[in-house]
Amino acid sequence: MTTQEGDFRKGVQITDWGSRLYILDPAGNQLWRYPYVKSRDSFGAAEGYKTDGSMTNAVAFSIDSNIYILNNDGLIERYYGGAKQSLSIDKAPFTPMTKPTKIYTDSEMNQVYVLDGSRVFVYTKDPKTQGLAYNSQIVIDGLSDIRDISLDKSTGKLYLLGAQKMYTVTL
Repeated sequence: MTTQEGDFRKGVQITDWGSRLYILDPAGNQLWRYPYVKSRDSFGAAEGYKTDGSMTNAVAFSIDSNIYILNNDGLIERYYGGAKQSLSIDKAPFTPMTKPTKIYTDSEMNQVYVLDGSRVFVYTKDPKTQGLAYNSQIVIDGLSDIRDISLDKSTGKLYLLGAQKMYTVTL
């Protein structure tokens, strides 16, 4: 597929939400948004989503109508309508993240999952404050190269993508 500009912008992650594609571009300090143009079966020109804040340390993002940006130091930031929003995180874990790589949530989930090496940090969303509260962590012994995570809400299984295999954890 193409865009009105030709090629898509470069980035480290791509995710869809509704009829749009989002590409995280830390080098360009932006989250690019591409609207789908059904009549042309292509995407429109890239629109810069972020209006303030910095995404130069971002490593991943996830969308549930808010956009959660995960930074390389474990800091999670929340954006809505392009603007950085306040995000309180209660009950911080005793052992902080060291090298977080992925964040996962969606609009039907009450949790946010963050992959950090062989640990998955679980945060609960607070619908009143739009904040997060640290809940628990899942430690996966014996796996050192987990590359991505996903959750199947209907089965309660967490999927872990390794270098050559996929693993499941029942929650």
